[in-house]
Amino acid sequence: MQILSEMEVTVMAQGVVDVYISNELKDKSLMLISNCEGGPANDLHVIPDGTELSLILGETAQNVVVTHSQSTECSFNYIEIDEQTAKTFGLQDGSRVMLTYNAGRNELRLQRLTKNTATGLILANPRKQAAHSIIIGYRLLSKLGIPGQPGMHVTLRKGPLSKRLKLIVPENAYSGHIRLHPGNLRRFGLNAGKSTPLEYDQSSRTLRIATAAPTAVKRRSRPPQSAAPVLPHRSGAVPGASIPGGKPTAKRSRTETASSGGSSSGTAAAGSRRPNKKPGDARRSAGTAARPRKSGSAHGLAAKPARPRQPGMAVVRRRLVAVKPAGASGALLVWDKVKP
Repeated sequence: MQILSEMEVTVMAQGVVDVYISNELKDKSLMLISNCEGGPANDLHVIPDGTELSLILGETAQNVVVTHSQSTECSFNYIEIDEQTAKTFGLQDGSRVMLTYNAGRNELRLQRLTKNTATGLILANPRKQAAHSIIIGYRLLSKLGIPGQPGMHVTLRKGPLSKRLKLIVPENAYSGHIRLHPGNLRRFGLNAGKSTPLEYDQSSRTLRIATAAPTAVKRRSRPPQSAAPVLPHRSGAVPGASIPGGKPTAKRSRTETASSGGSSSGTAAAGSRRPNKKPGDARRSAGTAARPRKSGSAHGLAAKPARPRQPGMAVVRRRLVAVKPAGASGALLVWDKVKP
């Protein structure tokens, strides 16, 4: 039976924190606060309090002493380091890093996180002076990794559009809203009262608004249009009136008039065009009776010849209401009675 005399146990822990520089800490020291109310879940508490380990960022390494502290009023987990340590690693106030603890090697590695995403509710700020500023709540500010330094400016960007705005942080620490001037909302195509995905880049100080991917629109295929039915030629029919509601073409009519010798003569008219009169027309038209007015429709429907009215008989008028195909070479006309 083989007995293990020595067993190596490696404890790993990981968490995302913000970096703040403090002039009150001793050189080569690091204070860790990992229990903030709005911070992401982590297991950095397994790092022994007061232990000395190797802090590594890229190819730079330095021994530091880690101490723990408690705070419940913070919105994101963070670490505090002294000014000399910050200068050694090139860290700035408000930088966001990921900590990875390896107990077997007794080291704490740092990895920069320059881009952070979150979702914020967009609201309107109707004040005139808000045209060149942006208000971001502290809770949303922490999620995006924006330091929120006094007088700081950020560049708001959506697609090819961008605008540099002054950052204002309200006193309400639990606000997760973004307030913009109505003019800026229209400029970037935003709707007040809607949550929008956001991404902040610490290296360029750019707050990017996510653009929705274009969706393909499926168009319906229209069936081929059939030709309009052609009405059979009849006396008094109006070309173009085969389709209800269509515009009628020039109306042609023929009026029979009785002459003194019992013969009849016709006068043709086409719209407002009149044929050129020739010598002798006045004599031929002298015996022509006045043209009777036919009862027609304002829609260019055909007028039916008037019947002699019998005593006690009511006059019945008809109008064309529909055209139905009747075979390959004709159409069925549907008439309706019109009250006098």
